[in-house]
Amino acid sequence: MKWWVACAMVLSAGVVFAQEGRSTSAPGSKVPLADEEDYSAAMKDVAVQNTVLRKSVASSSEADALKAAARLELIFKDVQAYWESRKAEDAVTAAKNAIAAAQNIGRSVAAHDTAATTAALQSLGSTCGACHTAHRERLAFDFYRIK
Repeated sequence: MKWWVACAMVLSAGVVFAQEGRSTSAPGSKVPLADEEDYSAAMKDVAVQNTVLRKSVASSSEADALKAAARLELIFKDVQAYWESRKAEDAVTAAKNAIAAAQNIGRSVAAHDTAATTAALQSLGSTCGACHTAHRERLAFDFYRIK
């Protein structure tokens, strides 16, 4: 009986680790966002992390804000690689801008610079909005397709 529980715990830990570590690909490795399903999952993670980030900034939870900003940076690096593989230069540029905004958010939160944090959050939001306008087609309420 104890063997079964130990196996289940190891398997569960492996699944969690794989999900959390998914966007930490090494340079030159396979693009972790191989298709629209992967891309959609990454965008949903962006939405979650953005919500966590904004709530953390509003509540002055520096540790949570830093963690969310770092996670957003990793996700957008994968997004950049995805768009590079599709040769969409405007989307690559948007991903680079999102990476820079996430880095700026991390720096400004760590420096307790509220004005810079607000500006970086606005930059991130406008970058996301511009890319969504250019590369996302609405099919139905809350259903989208990549253009």
